[in-house]
Amino acid sequence: MVTFIASVMSLAAISINRYILIVHANKFRELYTKRNTALCIAGVWILSLTLASPPLLGWASYGYLEGQSFCFCEWTEDVLYTFFMVVVCFGGPCSVMTYCYTKILRVFKESQRNVHRTQGPTVGIFWQL
Repeated sequence: MVTFIASVMSLAAISINRYILIVHANKFRELYTKRNTALCIAGVWILSLTLASPPLLGWASYGYLEGQSFCFCEWTEDVLYTFFMVVVCFGGPCSVMTYCYTKILRVFKESQRNVHRTQGPTVGIFWQL
């Protein structure tokens, strides 16, 4: 469960990284130092461990999946926990990714329009294919 959550949270962290690099390029080097990057990675794993721990503390439970040969959350045991995990571990990161990549696309389109205005329609023609 921890790796499942960490992978989704990592995708959200990567989208934030790309968003800052493209939309706020002047702040990127200031924000993404080695220290801050290490803190971000540690934060993803700490958050993942935290979100995976409620079944160990009595809210829902983990069970062995015979067909898969590993333990995973028994989703049908506690509907509230299932709803919580879907919202926090899927809805949250998915919303962050949607926001970041929408903004990136807008900045890209605006940049493309600026290039066309200043250098003519032949520049950037491969991006239109």
